[in-house]
Amino acid sequence: MKHLEYIKNSLKELEIEISNYPFKSEDWRTSYLELTYSSLEIYYRHWCSIYSSQIVSEQNLSKEQEKIVEDFKSTTKNMTLFYSTRNSFNRSLLTEAWSTFEFSLTYICEQLFDENIKNELLEEDFNDLMKLLSTYSISEQHLTKIKKNFSKKHLTHVPVTRKYNKIYSIFKHNHSGDIESDRRYLEFIGTYRNCIHTNYIYHGNNKEYSFHGTTYYFVNGEAVSHSKEPDITSMFDMAIELKNVCRRLFDSIDYPGLLEFPADKVIQP
Repeated sequence: MKHLEYIKNSLKELEIEISNYPFKSEDWRTSYLELTYSSLEIYYRHWCSIYSSQIVSEQNLSKEQEKIVEDFKSTTKNMTLFYSTRNSFNRSLLTEAWSTFEFSLTYICEQLFDENIKNELLEEDFNDLMKLLSTYSISEQHLTKIKKNFSKKHLTHVPVTRKYNKIYSIFKHNHSGDIESDRRYLEFIGTYRNCIHTNYIYHGNNKEYSFHGTTYYFVNGEAVSHSKEPDITSMFDMAIELKNVCRRLFDSIDYPGLLEFPADKVIQP
């Protein structure tokens, strides 16, 4: 239960942080925090539904109610079932946390950048390819086809690293933290999130990352491993740190207007 208390207290702190945030509720930067809070609170309620069975089981229940409670209780007794439940909750939280960041980043960039910067991001692959082909004679017709095939249609298709690196490069003097450290964290959490889609099997160059006393090992062709067994607060803390990194990124933006959140197009928290 101490882990639930820790998560609950952290949620209270985030709630206060949001209420004191200087931007309007219609601003993307505030909406990002609210969407993150929603995902974290759902994670907390998931675990409450499991552990509350221990409390409910002490009450006078009907036989039908006792059967339901017993199913809940078995989750904390059967370690295979417990780990399966934990992994499911963790996958959901990290996927939502990263998707919220990526979604918010894309539409902040959409309003923040002028057409020149947008085109630079959209055409980066095309421009890199043209550098390689600079020694060749290419007809205008083929050049048009190459540009069409190697240019992105929308910022949502531009790699997330390019988008946040562009913000870092423009507003680096406004950043309140260590940009390189924040970049490494975003790389770590992005890599971990990608592994979720391959049943935690990692494919790439071997690397490791330490966070909150735990080292995460990424070895090519193997499942992600940890220096110690994570508890239910581990993924929660990772999502909280993602929020901290993103807030420093978004807070660095010097933008006089409202980075409008499209409330009419988005499911509200």
